[in-house]
Amino acid sequence: MQANQIAFMQAGTLGTTPAGIIVMGITNSESLKTSRFRGIKIDHQDQELPNQKNVALSAVSSQCSIYQFMTLISYRGGNCDIQIITGEGKVFKFPAATYPLGIKPKLTYNKDERIITVDIEGAFPQTVWNAIVTAADSAAAIDLGFDPDSGADYTKTREVYPMATESPISTAIISPFIERSLVIEPKEKAKGTIISTSNISLFDKMIATIDLTIEDVTLAEYAAQEAKGASPSLLWKEGNGGALYDAFSFAAGKLVQSPDIDEDGNKNTMVVQYKGSFPIASMVGTYGTSHGGEAADSTGTTGGTITIS
Repeated sequence: MQANQIAFMQAGTLGTTPAGIIVMGITNSESLKTSRFRGIKIDHQDQELPNQKNVALSAVSSQCSIYQFMTLISYRGGNCDIQIITGEGKVFKFPAATYPLGIKPKLTYNKDERIITVDIEGAFPQTVWNAIVTAADSAAAIDLGFDPDSGADYTKTREVYPMATESPISTAIISPFIERSLVIEPKEKAKGTIISTSNISLFDKMIATIDLTIEDVTLAEYAAQEAKGASPSLLWKEGNGGALYDAFSFAAGKLVQSPDIDEDGNKNTMVVQYKGSFPIASMVGTYGTSHGGEAADSTGTTGGTITIS
């Protein structure tokens, strides 16, 4: 499916004055799948009657920011209104008050790209889903003020631009890096039911995984990495142009490091992984001057820092 718009906003505002709008903008991958959920089985006739219809949409955006990620996290557990305009012009509306959907945002920075992946999912009673599909055929889209409707804005894409990889903070990890990646994603604890929607992802923690592959490492450098201890602090900083940047600052005790060395006689390669989960409540976003963004930027669109402490 190619959507003309995938938009999230504060619960209860789609039908009034939309607020806190996040659009996926430039997407490089989208998929929509429906499937039977908790069908009513008639075993002796090898039949499964309709019960609920699961709807799952996954979209990958190259238009990501600290603000976008933090806002999407706050919209978890059906806590947002969603509007989807398909390439055929059909308009699907999922207000949190009547047709909530669960969302799972995942942030990925690596040597090739910076992206946000959002998985959207929920299961409706079959009759409810039929009504949603019928309504989408004639529904008028709410104008969210974007031109084009998708919110595509090439000035908001971010190139790969490593600025700092430090552990403990203020001590650079040796390079050159062959691989360098950061992933922050939800740690799902259950699937729940909200109003009449089932199979909504519920989570209150995130998992961070930082993978580093470093070439031409000496045994002394490997030993120095091990000597940093099991859980040192870590800073990841990615440039946004000039003095602007996105940064992720992990306090000591949040991630556990695992360094390993591979010596084959020709070269020594060290692989280091930092990984750990933490409550969403421990994540704080700061913006503006000295935190990666422009002075007038209070929402992290131009840059910002997420501190996990």
